Amino acid sequence: MSERSQPVIDRRGAALERRLAATANGLTAAATRADADATHATHLSDLAMLLATLVGMGVLLAGGALLLQKAWRLAIEADSQRDRHVRWAEQIEQILAWSSRAKEATTRSQLIGFAHMAPREAIGAACLSIAESVPPRHASHGLARIVLPVDAAGEGLHASVCFAAGRGDDLDHHALDLMLGHLAALWRTVLRQEELERAAGHDALTGLPNRRTFESELRRRVAVSKRRDLGFTLAMVDLDHFKDVNDSFGHPEGDAVLRRAGEAIRHVLRGSDRIYRLGGEEFAVLLETTDPDGVADLLDRARQAVRSLAIEPGGGRALSASIGWAVFPADADDRAELIRVADAALYRAKTAGRDRVVGSKAA
Repeated sequence: MSERSQPVIDRRGAALERRLAATANGLTAAATRADADATHATHLSDLAMLLATLVGMGVLLAGGALLLQKAWRLAIEADSQRDRHVRWAEQIEQILAWSSRAKEATTRSQLIGFAHMAPREAIGAACLSIAESVPPRHASHGLARIVLPVDAAGEGLHASVCFAAGRGDDLDHHALDLMLGHLAALWRTVLRQEELERAAGHDALTGLPNRRTFESELRRRVAVSKRRDLGFTLAMVDLDHFKDVNDSFGHPEGDAVLRRAGEAIRHVLRGSDRIYRLGGEEFAVLLETTDPDGVADLLDRARQAVRSLAIEPGGGRALSASIGWAVFPADADDRAELIRVADAALYRAKTAGRDRVVGSKAA
């Protein structure tokens, strides 16, 4: 190697060293940047993890809040349902207690009275009215009024109800239905009882009150007369020649004659007077008047009413009526004696030729 080439080599070596130093510095800077990037990435990763954790916790908390809200709503609904059950049980208890008392009613008027004593609080009513035949009318004080038939079977009982302010919900309507259902059942029971009593106290053929009812009413009138010093008149009526009607026309026609005769006598009586069929062709009449002329005139019109039926069974003898009467207490001071005196007067009417009105000896 020549001395002239040595400087060239030295210059190339120095340049190489400088490039190597620059490369080393670049690598160092790159390493530093890489380290910084790694640190930054780690920091970002930590932040992401923290954020994810926070988001997860937020989701859990939100879900927990929703669960708490749902649990709270369920608890409130459970309390509401419990309160409704308690209230409904109290409504039922009050209605059943009222229904038990209302069973004591034996007449329609008594039952309507019990109906007006129904527990209004149990049905949430501010006003309640019950009436027969037509819907009741009463002041509603500005509240909505409900008018409805008590019995769907059409037994003639109606109710009018006004719910109090804040009431009238489904429980109140259910309670009202329950109360009206009990009232309808009691109403039908009373009607059946009245029908049975009417059947027991009325003659099936003529529809007139029978001997049982007559005896009961006679006892009552005697007792009232003694307490209040009020008199009344008993008349015994017997249809003349009625056997000839049955013999000539038959028993069905005879039954029809009994109905027509009873109706004819009833038609001439006043509203306060009563006629009863005692049996066979015999009737009894109770009059409130005791004036002899008034009694004689009224009973003679009854006799003429029978005569005007113009029933002639044969033998030239028309259907007529013989009537005997007596006054309480002028002719008798007890029930049995009054009947005996009136029967005696009837017997005299028969023996005197029938178709006539005869009073007691005292009259």
